[in-house]
Amino acid sequence: MFSIIGIVVVFGAVVAGYLMEHGNLKVLMQPAELIIILGAAIGTVFVANPLYILTKIGKGIAGAFGGSPFTKKRYENTLQQLQSTQTNLNSDQTQLAQQANSLVGADLATSITNLEQATTATNAILSATGQILSTMNLLNFLK
Repeated sequence: MFSIIGIVVVFGAVVAGYLMEHGNLKVLMQPAELIIILGAAIGTVFVANPLYILTKIGKGIAGAFGGSPFTKKRYENTLQQLQSTQTNLNSDQTQLAQQANSLVGADLATSITNLEQATTATNAILSATGQILSTMNLLNFLK
């Protein structure tokens, strides 16, 4: 639709500008020149481009004058996904706020102990993972 509107605007601007300069519209109507210019332009496009490019050009022209792939249903689905994401983010934000509030009132010594235990567990997991990877590398080397 916008392609057709654009073409009408271009032709309208050319005709309006020509008439503003008191030109005779009959002079613009030259079918032979139109055939010569369009034929030369289309022939040049065919000579200068391989078949796959010509196919893309054809699809592009068809797409410009065809319908939009963005239907009402697609917009509705996108909005539903955005709303779902926003709901999840709000839920996560609420959980983080609750955790922050629980840390504010927590005993400092208990929090430090829990942090040390978590650090020890993380270090143990990393160490075990490193040993597993070393063993796997050794087995791969021995194959």
